Amino acid sequence: YYDTMELAAPLLGIDVLPSEPTHSLKLDPLYLVPGHDQQLKITFDSGDDFVTAGMLQLACSEGITMITPGEDPSDSEWLKQCDVNLGSFKPGEKRSVTTHI
Repeated sequence: YYDTMELAAPLLGIDVLPSEPTHSLKLDPLYLVPGHDQQLKITFDSGDDFVTAGMLQLACSEGITMITPGEDPSDSEWLKQCDVNLGSFKPGEKRSVTTHI
């Protein structure tokens, strides 16, 4: 309750407008060739958003396996799923993760 006659101090008002997220995720290549080991590059772009934490969860469909991003495919274990911690982002930052499929 604010009575303007009792308290003559002005009120400070702030309007907060809702916004749509601007971050994005890009895959390269967009399709896989059956029967071939391939590199898959996943790029996260924060756009105009502040991202405080991010976790990329990779899961393969039936018949597909992957190497944990950053591991050497010649001496690593092939997995059906893995989690990659992306950390935090400032606006305009991009981070890429490369895995073998």
